[in-house]
Amino acid sequence: MLPGWIAGIMANKNYAVMLHDILIGQDKKMDEGGPRNTYASRVEKLLTGWFEKNDFVVSPNYDCYADEEKKNKLGEIDLLAFKSNTLFVCQVKSTFHRSTISEIHQHFTDERSGINKAIIQLTRDIGFIKENWEKVRTDLAVDCPIDKLKIVPLAVTTTLESGDGLFQISDVTGYVVPLFELRVI
Repeated sequence: MLPGWIAGIMANKNYAVMLHDILIGQDKKMDEGGPRNTYASRVEKLLTGWFEKNDFVVSPNYDCYADEEKKNKLGEIDLLAFKSNTLFVCQVKSTFHRSTISEIHQHFTDERSGINKAIIQLTRDIGFIKENWEKVRTDLAVDCPIDKLKIVPLAVTTTLESGDGLFQISDVTGYVVPLFELRVI
C-alpha cells in the first residue's frame, strides 16, 4: 500500500507532470518560451536523446513536403528513429497540468488535440514515408529497402493515465505510449 501522501499526489492530476519529472530526475523550469512550449520542446529533446543513446539514427522535427521545391509543407514528424530496418515514427502530445477528468478525457478523444490528433498526424506521416521512402532514407542516411522496412508509429503522451492503446493505420499497428513507460523501457 502506498503512503497516504503519495496516493494524494497521484489522485491530484495537477502533480502528474511534476511527479514524472521528479521520478526521472529532472527539474521542470518555465522560461521565456512559455510553459507549454518549453515543456513540449523539452519532451521531444528528451525522447530524441533516449533513442540516440541506444544507437538509433534520429531525425527530430522532420518536415514533410508535397513538392520538391519545399513550398507545400504537409506537416512535421516530431521524431524519426531508425535502427535495424525498424523506423519509429513519433508524434508527441504533451499535457500541461491537466487537472480534471474532463480535460484528461478530452486529451484522448478530441480530434483537434491530444491522442486522436497524433493518430491523424501519424496516418499522414506513414503515407508520406511510404510514398517518399527513397528521400526519407537518403535524409536519414540509412540503407534499407522499403520491402525490408518495419514502421512502428508511436503516439507518445506525457500523461500517466494511458499506455494500453493500440491503433491501426492500414497495415501498420501503432501504439499510444506514455513517456514515462518509454523511460522505463
